[in-house]
Amino acid sequence: MAEIRANLVSDVNAPAEARSLVAEVTSGLPVVFQDEAGLLVSELVSHSVLNHEPMADGTIALHVAIDHDMLRVEVADHAERLAPATAHGGGGRFGLDLVDAVATDWGSEHRDRLGIVWFELRVPTETNGHR
Repeated sequence: MAEIRANLVSDVNAPAEARSLVAEVTSGLPVVFQDEAGLLVSELVSHSVLNHEPMADGTIALHVAIDHDMLRVEVADHAERLAPATAHGGGGRFGLDLVDAVATDWGSEHRDRLGIVWFELRVPTETNGHR
């Protein structure tokens, strides 16, 4: 299993830092898959930076892991209200609607007093070519 955990300063640079970390984990996989994973992590991190409170140290937590045929990315912060995992929620949800359309699965939950929004993206194989 390839995995990275990092705390990112909750600011305008966080999406680019998150994309870079996802690129490390997805290195060697098809470019289209890497692009989709980068787009989705950008959306989750941007959503966190713009809409939620960071952790006490001013950061948001990022966990990126590939296990077998699935990439899972989690973004954690001090969100009191989490976005429902449904599309077309309106009001500033365009990025989450994009996550809903592209990800294999996604959702949100509270864990360890943190709000976590996550997505999963099926790793392409030689036989299926794409998600």
